[in-house]
Amino acid sequence: MSSVTSLSTTMESWRAWKEQRSPGFRWIRSLRPPLMCLGTALLAVLRGGGSGTRNISVSTDNRIASSSFDGICIWDLDTGKQLVRFPGGDYISQWVKFTPYAVHVISGGVYSTVRIWNSHTGAQVAELGDKGAGRVESVAVSKDGRKVITGSSDETVRVWDLSSGREIRRLLGHKGTINALDISPDATKIASVGDDGTVRVWDAETGIELRCFKSDYLIYHGWGWKVFLNTVRFSPDSRQIVSGGNDKSIRLWDVELGVPVATFGTDGNNIESVIFTPDGRKVVAGHYDGTIRVWTLTGEQVACHEGHEGGVLCVEVTADGQRIVSVDEHDTIRVWSIEGSSSIPRLHNHNSGVQVMRFSPDGKWLVSGSWDGTLLLWNAENGRPVGILGGEQIKESGVTGLGFSSSGQHLISCGEDGVIRVWDLETRRELRQIRGPRSQLRCVAVSPDERRIAAGTDNGKIWMWEFDTGKKLVRKNCCNNGWVASIAFSHDSKYLASGELEKIKIWDARKGELLRSFGTPGDSEEMIDDIEFMQDGQRLIARGSVVRIWDTKRGVSLKNLGKVGDIGALARGSKRFPFVVRETKHSMVVEDAETYKPIVWYPETPWISKLRTHPSGHIWASAKSTNHVYIFTLEGDRNA
Repeated sequence: MSSVTSLSTTMESWRAWKEQRSPGFRWIRSLRPPLMCLGTALLAVLRGGGSGTRNISVSTDNRIASSSFDGICIWDLDTGKQLVRFPGGDYISQWVKFTPYAVHVISGGVYSTVRIWNSHTGAQVAELGDKGAGRVESVAVSKDGRKVITGSSDETVRVWDLSSGREIRRLLGHKGTINALDISPDATKIASVGDDGTVRVWDAETGIELRCFKSDYLIYHGWGWKVFLNTVRFSPDSRQIVSGGNDKSIRLWDVELGVPVATFGTDGNNIESVIFTPDGRKVVAGHYDGTIRVWTLTGEQVACHEGHEGGVLCVEVTADGQRIVSVDEHDTIRVWSIEGSSSIPRLHNHNSGVQVMRFSPDGKWLVSGSWDGTLLLWNAENGRPVGILGGEQIKESGVTGLGFSSSGQHLISCGEDGVIRVWDLETRRELRQIRGPRSQLRCVAVSPDERRIAAGTDNGKIWMWEFDTGKKLVRKNCCNNGWVASIAFSHDSKYLASGELEKIKIWDARKGELLRSFGTPGDSEEMIDDIEFMQDGQRLIARGSVVRIWDTKRGVSLKNLGKVGDIGALARGSKRFPFVVRETKHSMVVEDAETYKPIVWYPETPWISKLRTHPSGHIWASAKSTNHVYIFTLEGDRNA
């Protein structure tokens, strides 16, 4: 029997110790399973490489190099520890590659140059190229470490001598940006792919184009039929090439014969990255739908690893062929076992970023709306998904606003299609539609007396309808220089507040007359995108570039809660409102907006852009820029 203490026992012991040391101690418990499940092929998750982490490389001594807008990071693959981080000054790195013996890393950036760094110290060793050339989009290194090959936005492939830093030759032929390239393990050939939809094979010594493969599958992009190729790799024996792109297909090509060998993977999404396993028997592909799939060379899928929250941009395989390293569009690096469980149980989520969330007034439901046009209904007490409102019928338009009737029986939603929808939450059926403006709706609210629905449009107008009949009551021009970004009724239903560019306006909710308008002087281009009346009806809280509490009668700012760069979201829904979420280095702290007293903290470094509070004040729902909804319950001494 193992003597190792279980994780749950350790955490319960820590909680008891903390509660004893800190009277009034509180903690949060997630009501939803974690995105990263234990006991699957997922071995590790690495964060902190910087904003815009897009490319990775794995060395023969088990280190990972990642490139980002903030520079380059070197990680220990076995422990996940960040070993070295070098920012590179004004240099923005897009590609990174280890040299064969891992002494150096080579990076390509937006300023047209290639830089060589000491992988252990982060010191810059050399710089290749001129800043006047095209942006470097791809980098490859020969197996002997003598040559560096770069592909640029100026449609050129360049070959460099690494020891002298001299450009040896320039390869011309592509009619678009070079998105990826590779040099064969025997160092005799170079393969490149780009926006022109071709795979070109070049003689590495002479620069002569040997082959040009074209995809026979085209995608319509609005301006014409076109295919973009994103990735290319040689097989370990240098005899085959694998490529992938926005045609959703993985294609194998015979280099010597110049013919396609196989095409597979068409059931996935855009192929962003492919690589052969070291034994040459399989292909690993990173898809933009967030999956990593492993295929045999005959097109049989043998594994599908799920867990990334966004599109997979780059995949690498370790030298022993046992692990896959991948990075997604949300700057997260994951390490997987190439064998083992082929899938992670997927949580019920949206397919696109969460735009709006609301708890029902009775605390029974949570509803979330997404850019993908879906409305998900959740049990607010246990965090379990209940279903999708409307099935597939509203997916043509992103959800931009939500409002509840005070009874909690009805939900009102609006979207980019300019339609208000009224839903019965018990039956999950759409009761009626209110078709008003021929423009996108940005926000919606229901008066507490359930007599009116108000909405703001992207052409600066406010509309009001009767709740029961859908009859139009008011159509007012609110602003001439933008859209109505936020809207809210007062608790007595007498007033309506609207937020726009640099302005907050208070309206008579019954007559639709403008009562007062007050601005935010000194805050350039400030869009008031979140607004809510406080319980006393005399004040409101609004978020623009700065979060403020306002006196609604006098139109003066009473309190400045901080810049949005520090505050990620406003919470509303409970009697203890308002709360704010303040970003710290390693967490998000929820504070009482009036006393600045911390209520609870989230151990999350990514930005929380949405936050809602259950009427009890004990359950919290949050969302980031991804498609995941987080639901937590506050436990411990709740009244402390």
